[in-house]
Amino acid sequence: MDRLPESMYALVVVEFAEPLGEREFSAFAQRHGRVPPEIAIYRAGGTPISWRLDTRLPDAPQGDVPKLAAAELSRNGLAGFRRWVGGLRDHDAVSLEKFGLRLELLRESAADGLAYAYVTQHACVADLRALIDDPQIRTIRPADVAYDLTGLN
Repeated sequence: MDRLPESMYALVVVEFAEPLGEREFSAFAQRHGRVPPEIAIYRAGGTPISWRLDTRLPDAPQGDVPKLAAAELSRNGLAGFRRWVGGLRDHDAVSLEKFGLRLELLRESAADGLAYAYVTQHACVADLRALIDDPQIRTIRPADVAYDLTGLN
């Protein structure tokens, strides 16, 4: 990351030094609003479970989805993940196993509510460099980088 120009943008996985509970994840997201979480990574045993924090559940009211602040997104995402897992029934176990998931571990993960990492898709390299100094961060792994060409006219 040191060699990348500050003006570049990156898709990254931000891994926490220790998993964060709902309250800690929300506070973290509020402090680091310039590098907001978009996808939380929970765990079911050793299997990472990714959950888009703005996922709309099938029983949600129709219409425009309100834009949530980063701290609200982390709370909304965990609540949505828990609702989805809570709707799973024992007969879903066979289908989940086809994806390498075990129902009982999903239930444990939802109950624990611990975020191990998150993904952000459009973070400025300069902001990521500042984020790496936070003691709650273990690693920041870039998956893709690009220049933001939207400002060019």
